[in-house]
Amino acid sequence: MADACRALPVPQLQDHSRPARQLLGATPKKGVQILLNTRNHPWTASGFKTQFGKAKEKAKISGKRFHDLRGTAATTLCLAGLDHRELADILGWSEKRVADMRRRYVSREAIILSGVERLQRAQAEQAGNK
Repeated sequence: MADACRALPVPQLQDHSRPARQLLGATPKKGVQILLNTRNHPWTASGFKTQFGKAKEKAKISGKRFHDLRGTAATTLCLAGLDHRELADILGWSEKRVADMRRRYVSREAIILSGVERLQRAQAEQAGNK
């Protein structure tokens, strides 16, 4: 639970993120908070929980918590080829926690298949650049 209170630095956006920077730059700033409610106040924990519950109900999703989203993102990023350090930095977890998540939720077969797919894409790119 200690992770919930840790402040994470926001990385500099790189040039390949120009559309995102333009969108963020054009968005009106209402405060230093990222998530504001309809009254332009920071979300309270209970308010966010209520709205998340309503969204789950509308989407007909049950048995999931907000923190399950981070686990799903971790699994997806792992299969996309991010290493433990990258995942830890993005999610605000320790590398040990990432390794534990990977062992628990991501099959060895899925990791190997993901690696093979990345290797094939890299080889195809290299062949196209010659």
